[in-house]
Amino acid sequence: MSKLILHLSLFISLWVNSNELKPEFRKSGIEAETKYCASENYPISKDFYKNPCSKVGSFTNFDKLYPSVLVDNGDSIWEIKYADKSLRNSPLAVAIDNLLNQHPVMALIVWRDGQIIREVYQYDRKDTNLYDSFSMHKTVTAFLVDIAINQGLINSLEDKVTDYIPELNETDWKDVTIFQALTMTSGFENHNGKLYTELLFKDGDRLKTIKDLYHTRKYAFFSKINPGEKFIYSDANTYVLGLILERVYKEDYADILSQLLWRKVGFESVAKVTTTKSGQHMVAANLLARPRDFLRLGLLVLNDGRNHLDEQIISPEWIDGLFGKTQITSKCPYGRGCRGGYGYSYQAWLPPTDNTISFIGRYGQYIHINKDTNTVIVINAVDDPVPTEKRPLILELFNAASIN
Repeated sequence: MSKLILHLSLFISLWVNSNELKPEFRKSGIEAETKYCASENYPISKDFYKNPCSKVGSFTNFDKLYPSVLVDNGDSIWEIKYADKSLRNSPLAVAIDNLLNQHPVMALIVWRDGQIIREVYQYDRKDTNLYDSFSMHKTVTAFLVDIAINQGLINSLEDKVTDYIPELNETDWKDVTIFQALTMTSGFENHNGKLYTELLFKDGDRLKTIKDLYHTRKYAFFSKINPGEKFIYSDANTYVLGLILERVYKEDYADILSQLLWRKVGFESVAKVTTTKSGQHMVAANLLARPRDFLRLGLLVLNDGRNHLDEQIISPEWIDGLFGKTQITSKCPYGRGCRGGYGYSYQAWLPPTDNTISFIGRYGQYIHINKDTNTVIVINAVDDPVPTEKRPLILELFNAASIN
C-alpha cells in the first residue's frame, strides 16, 4: 500500500511539473536575417545606434563594448512562480503573440496575479544574458534617492541640487531643486548625444561635462526656461541625482546600488553598471541585468516598495508619487495626462491608464506595471528609437494588460 501511495505521489508530482509553464527559447525573431544579421551570429559593435545588424548582440553584451563594474546580489532570492499551461489562453494571449511575431523582442515576461504566464526569449538569446536597460536605469537611480531621504542623508526633495554639489553654484543649476531634477523640469535642454559622446567615447569627467554642456538653461531659440515651468527630458537631470548620491554616501554608484537595492530585493543574479574608461559610473542608462530581475523591480513597485521578505525598501509615499498619486506629482507640466500622452513622475513614465507606470528605455525596453490588474510586463527589444505612442503592438499589449 505504501509503495502504491509513493508511486501515486510521484506520478502526481511529475504530472504537475509537466503542466507548469517553462521559459521558451527561440532561435529566430522577426527580420532576424534581413535586419539583425543572424547569419553573422548577431555581431557586437559600438555602431549599434546606426547599424541594426549589431543591436541584438550588443544589447546583450554591452560589457564587451564598454567597461563595467559588478553590482552584487544577496543570498536570498525572490522566488517567482510559473502558471499552469492552461492559463496561456488568457485575455493577454493574442496581444502577446502579436508582439512576439511582429515586433523585435529579445525577451518578454508577462506576470499576473502571482505567477509568470509567459516567458519567451528570441534571436537565440538566453535568460541568463544581462540585457541593457538603457533609460529604465533612471527609475532605479530615483529609488536610491528615496532611500537616501529615509536614511536622513538627503534632507528634502525641495533642497537645491547645489546644496550637495556646490561646484554647480556658478551655473544655472543653482536654482534647481532635487524634485525638479527628478521630474525633468530643471529647464535644461536635451544634449544627450553630446553627453554620451563625452563620457563613453572621450572618457569625460561627469561633473565637468555637466558644467560644460549644461551651464545655462537655454531652450527653444535660446529663450530661458525657469525651473518647474517645462518638462524637458534630459539625462543631465539623472546624472546630477547620481552625483548627489555619491556625495552623500561617499561611495561609487554601483556600490550604493548593490548595498541599498540589489542585495535586498532578492535578485537572482549580479548586475553590471557601465563606466567610462577611467571608471566613472553611468547612472542614467546602461544598467545590465537579467529580465527576471527587471521583473523583480516591477514586483517591488507592485508590492508597494516591500521585498519578498516583507521589508520596506522603497517608501509607500515614494510609490504613491511614482504613480502620480500625490498632490505634487499630479501637477502639470509633468503629471498624468498633462502632456497629451505619457506623463512623468520620479524618473518613471505615466501612461494614460490610471494606476500604471512604465520604466522605459531606448530601443524598446520596458517594465510596465498595472496595479489594477496585478500585472507586470518586461520587454527587452531591438526596436527603432521611437516614442511608445508610435509602437502600436506595445500599446495593444499594455491595453490588454489593463483588462481583468
